[in-house]
Amino acid sequence: MNTETTNQGSSKEINISRIIDESPVGKYQYRVIIICFIVAMIDGFDTQAVAFVAPLLSEEMGFGSQGIGNLYSAGLFGLMVGAITFGNLADKIGRRPVTAISCLLMGIFSLMAATSSSLNELLIYRFCTGLGIGAAMPNINSLTAEYSPKKKQAFLMTLMFAGFPFGAVLGGMLSVKLIAMYSWPSVFVLGGVTPILMVVVIFLFLPESLRYLAAKDNTDSRIGETLKKIDPNHENVEGTVYAVDELKASQTKKTPLLEIFQDGRAPGTFAIWLLYGANFMMMYSVLGWLPTVMRDAGLGLSGGIYTAVSFNAGGIVGGLLFARALDKQIGFWPVSIGYVLATVSTMLIGTLGGSLSWAMMVIFLNGATLMGGAFALNAITVAYYPTVIRATGMGTALSIGRLGAIFGPMAIGAAMAASLPVFQIFIMLAVPGIFCAVAILWLNNKTRQLKAAGQVT
Repeated sequence: MNTETTNQGSSKEINISRIIDESPVGKYQYRVIIICFIVAMIDGFDTQAVAFVAPLLSEEMGFGSQGIGNLYSAGLFGLMVGAITFGNLADKIGRRPVTAISCLLMGIFSLMAATSSSLNELLIYRFCTGLGIGAAMPNINSLTAEYSPKKKQAFLMTLMFAGFPFGAVLGGMLSVKLIAMYSWPSVFVLGGVTPILMVVVIFLFLPESLRYLAAKDNTDSRIGETLKKIDPNHENVEGTVYAVDELKASQTKKTPLLEIFQDGRAPGTFAIWLLYGANFMMMYSVLGWLPTVMRDAGLGLSGGIYTAVSFNAGGIVGGLLFARALDKQIGFWPVSIGYVLATVSTMLIGTLGGSLSWAMMVIFLNGATLMGGAFALNAITVAYYPTVIRATGMGTALSIGRLGAIFGPMAIGAAMAASLPVFQIFIMLAVPGIFCAVAILWLNNKTRQLKAAGQVT
């Protein structure tokens, strides 16, 4: 493959972005995507695990609706802290080591949660498990984006992050069996052993981001070795200078956290934060409370888990459909329409009961539009920031978004404890969806302006 090069003195400059964009997606890139997919699966299972067992924990340990809400929010608070802390760290030490650290944290504290005997212990262990989950998300998003050609980036990112709901789907089906055989601790044991094993896989098979390496040292020999695996025609010559289409680290005078507000990005950064906050408040409230709400509606614990599985399955389908639309460069309007449908289906959840099949259909649509919209936000956010601040941009967005995720389940718990009708609760929960539909259209115009100014590619 003929990639663009220029000579600078005795050095040859090679554009990494163009090699990746012009090369077909090969085995090496699929290896990165598959590993990130598995990490996303583990994230999805560990995030959802507490919702699967919450009704049993409530009965065994004697805490009510407010305790369930606090328990779910504790893990999400850990996600918030982990996303911003480790997203910033990854821009300094690399995506690969931070991804390994995240899996180790998930594994250790999920295993400790299995030994809990009180709500307070569970709150601590779920917070610490959330640190690991939050640390993984911005890094697997960035790695997948940076090994994907632009024309397939949104689709491959969504395909990778479909591992999150797939992990929740698989985990939900396994949890029904595990709970029946070994009770609730077995769910946390499964969520602990798997990520610890994944640490070994990461160190053996997951490469570092090429664009990250080039941003830190544009003559790093590892770049040429990896590019040879992506493009067999690449000549790995000593002294080659590697470049990307975006800002280089040497041009960045400020810290990555400050840079996400520079060069006209500040309004879009705030819009992305609000979008994540509104989306996560809706999505994690539905995810966290579905098993309990559906059980109380007469569908039983297994029915509640199966509706949660339906939500996540919808997320996979919706996410892939949104990704195809984004890859066709037709703008963000399909995502905006999706949020309108998410608003309507969220309202309907509060009226469900009696018919499991009807409940699963409504919740499938809710997952397709609400979780699918979250996947689309990931692709949109990655496209909004250049490489050297991408993990920080994604990490802060995910972190700020967790404020909504934390508030939502706690607020529902308080409302249910106050005996507010369920249908009223879900009508109020649906309102942020309208904001998301409007904000997505505004962000579409802002992103086009930045691209025209050369601030993002």
